Amino acid sequence: MNIDYFSKIRILDGGMGQTLLEKGLKAKGSLWSTTALIKKEYHQLIIDAHLEFIESGADVIVTNNFSARRKRMIDNEVEEQFNFANEKAGELALKAKQISKKNILIAASLPAQNNT
Repeated sequence: MNIDYFSKIRILDGGMGQTLLEKGLKAKGSLWSTTALIKKEYHQLIIDAHLEFIESGADVIVTNNFSARRKRMIDNEVEEQFNFANEKAGELALKAKQISKKNILIAASLPAQNNT
């Protein structure tokens, strides 16, 4: 990446969790938007949300794994999906970037590992 990329102000995307809920996500327990990662039928919702943020002017999109933390996954009895969910978040963000054909960055979400 060209270091000059950081020489101007960049726009980050918006609230993915709320956007997914508005688009019809039915969240499981406290997994919130992680539900969309572990259930394939919601993957397109994630891609569409990323694309809407990009089309709205975001220079940086953040992966949808804020709530994909081990504690929440244990609490919701889906711990075996931990790696899958976090990897899928990156894959779906990359797919959105490729579809958009825009020079954006993808930032990873590193949430606290306990409750927020």
